[in-house]
Amino acid sequence: MPDKVRVLLVEDSEDDALLVLAQLRRDGLDVDWRRVDSEAAYLEALEPPPDVILCDYNLPGFDSFAALAGLQRLELDVPFIIVSGAIGEEVAVRAMKSGAHDYVHKGNLTRLAPAIEREIKEAAVRRERRLAEAALRDSEERFRALIEHSADGIAVLDAGARLVYFSPSAAHVFGYTFEEACRLDFPQAVHEDDLPKRAALFERVLSAPGETVIGELRVRHKDGSWRFIECTLRNLLHQPGVNGIVCNFRDVTARKEAERAALRAQAAEERDKYKTFLLSTVSHELRTPIAAIKGYATTLEDYGDRLSAEEWDSYLHGIVASSERLETLVEDLLLLANAEAQRLPLHLSELELLPFVEETVSAHARVHAGRRFDVDVGPHLKLRADASRLRQVFDNLIGNAIKYAPADSPIVISAQRQEEQVACSVRDFGPGVPEESLERIFEPFTRAVHAEKASIQGSGLGLAISRSIVQAHGGQIWAALPPDGGLCVTFTLPAPDA
Repeated sequence: MPDKVRVLLVEDSEDDALLVLAQLRRDGLDVDWRRVDSEAAYLEALEPPPDVILCDYNLPGFDSFAALAGLQRLELDVPFIIVSGAIGEEVAVRAMKSGAHDYVHKGNLTRLAPAIEREIKEAAVRRERRLAEAALRDSEERFRALIEHSADGIAVLDAGARLVYFSPSAAHVFGYTFEEACRLDFPQAVHEDDLPKRAALFERVLSAPGETVIGELRVRHKDGSWRFIECTLRNLLHQPGVNGIVCNFRDVTARKEAERAALRAQAAEERDKYKTFLLSTVSHELRTPIAAIKGYATTLEDYGDRLSAEEWDSYLHGIVASSERLETLVEDLLLLANAEAQRLPLHLSELELLPFVEETVSAHARVHAGRRFDVDVGPHLKLRADASRLRQVFDNLIGNAIKYAPADSPIVISAQRQEEQVACSVRDFGPGVPEESLERIFEPFTRAVHAEKASIQGSGLGLAISRSIVQAHGGQIWAALPPDGGLCVTFTLPAPDA
């Protein structure tokens, strides 16, 4: 209710107008008034609109129905109260039906002030409601424009994952109209491998009202192609006006393909670098025994007639040793190449591990008399592996331990069952390796720093070959530095009942 009420009096009698104003002031209303008695003056007085219009029923050449019609043509919501002493009940009812807000008889003006207060308050309520409705319409139109022109699709699902709403942009993502999507069995549209992921995603969003859950699924497009869909779900089942699970989603297939292409390019670049490194290293490794063979053979060819029998034997032994080293290097390189190409043949069988390890250790003990080997393998422990390849792994690991550990220190070979796998370890008490090199020692032609300083023989392929063999069996291999020194290399292989 305004402090000062702006009143437009449509009245041809100035005395009646003053009577009305006097009654309003007695009833406590502070009024700012204007009186008109013609249609032209009335229409002019509606700009700006007053707070209330008090209109006599009948004026010369003008009446309340004409005044009301003029107000309605201008689409102004101003309380319109008829104040007259010469209007019957039937006319009053017709006026109210035409849009008048109230009728007050001039003989009962005490009703006028409460009527004005009431109608001004109701007009304010109507005005606020119109503003709210207009704001809501604007908001809905903006929201609809955003949804319909968004690159992302929006869907609303009920608690049973049934489609309630499907935005026009969603049709661009999947190729289905809303009607087609409603008929679609959605689980069939999700890739078979992603069905467990879809179930877990929906279970998570149902259990977390108001929380946002993000996932990625492969969904079949209407054209039959599979699309990677990134979706963000929010459980608003509890929120009135939504009562659903809101799902925003976008097609990220192009991004996934770009990521895969980038990974392929990176892998190709790394393969090229590796091949360059491999060729360079291999040429160096091959050149050493070839040079030795050539040197021995040239010496025998040029000076053979001057050499003693012992010298002949020494040079021939050098040729044989270098040839064997060359043969081993070539075989190792072929094994690595086959493993990288996933062409490493395996002849799997069930092996009793304790006798297998004892036989392998005995072969090393015969060559390295005085070496101490501690075997800790259970009597009934079995695994499933290619026996010759497994022996190669143990030979490499035990051979490394013999080369790097002090002669008076033990080499420990152990194995134990770990759920569906068997873990085998070879541990020495040598100098170990720097912690940052624990991963790198399994790369081809990588040798420990102390090995190079001590001029310990080796190609740097043993651990790389061991890794390839273990991985071909479906196992893993890693190195660790025990707290009391040395190096422990552990690998896992499947148990026969796994």
